[in-house]
Amino acid sequence: MGGSIPHVIEPVHNIQSVELYADENFLARVVLPSGYTKVNATLTLVLEAVERTLRGMERCNIHICIRGIKMNEETEVKPDETLDCIGLFCPIPVFNTTEAINSINIGEVLEVLTDDPASTQDIPRWAKRTGHKLLKFEDQDDNFRFLIERTK
Repeated sequence: MGGSIPHVIEPVHNIQSVELYADENFLARVVLPSGYTKVNATLTLVLEAVERTLRGMERCNIHICIRGIKMNEETEVKPDETLDCIGLFCPIPVFNTTEAINSINIGEVLEVLTDDPASTQDIPRWAKRTGHKLLKFEDQDDNFRFLIERTK
């Protein structure tokens, strides 16, 4: 994904695996041994020269972080609507996201802002379960930002 993914590595909170997806297709998984404080993993892939969304998914024993980049594209996706869930906790961000995604048109993008750590698991699972496309996840230190495209 073009660099390291910073993460806590402690006996009670550590990265268990890293997965790589091209669009929605699984490409590779690196399972990391427990007990190490520093791990390096390198994947070399040769993909056809077409635009793809590459996503790295870090799975730890506490939560999931998704990092996404768009190959051959440098433009930032502009959200059509923003949902502010700062200060709200599970399950409210998911309920509010459901209402907000239903209020926009198919093909439009919803930006969800939250500071609930559970949302790093809940929102991606919700998007997959409901068939909407998670375009981007950002950990912005004091909050999380999701960009979700309404697909149906």
